[in-house]
Amino acid sequence: MDHGGEVARSRKGLLTASATLNSTGTVANSGKSTRRAADDATTSPQVPEVHRILGLSMPVSATLAERDMDIASILAINVGAILEFDVPVDAALTLYVGNHAIGRGQAIKSGENFGVKITQIDNVEHRIGAMAG
Repeated sequence: MDHGGEVARSRKGLLTASATLNSTGTVANSGKSTRRAADDATTSPQVPEVHRILGLSMPVSATLAERDMDIASILAINVGAILEFDVPVDAALTLYVGNHAIGRGQAIKSGENFGVKITQIDNVEHRIGAMAG
């Protein structure tokens, strides 16, 4: 999976968009930065040594839709095919760090890019736990 803002598909038909959260709490996307996403985590660390790991990057993704498909159906997919999902277009997306859900949000258009407006986010302790694996 490319974590620089690309769309990826897994074996199960999971469709995700991903970005990389950098040490300043901004989301790196094609060389551009957006608003701060983790002000509380970067401005008041609980442990003095935590500043040493804030520069590490983690994959951040938002799940658009998911469904199971049999292998024959997956192999039959061609360019131009339309895969339907049992999810309304305006349904909330799940936000993940690594493979751990940390929040929910609504899909938005940000300039010419896809974005997620956060509507629910877990507390800092849970987000840290998600990053730990």
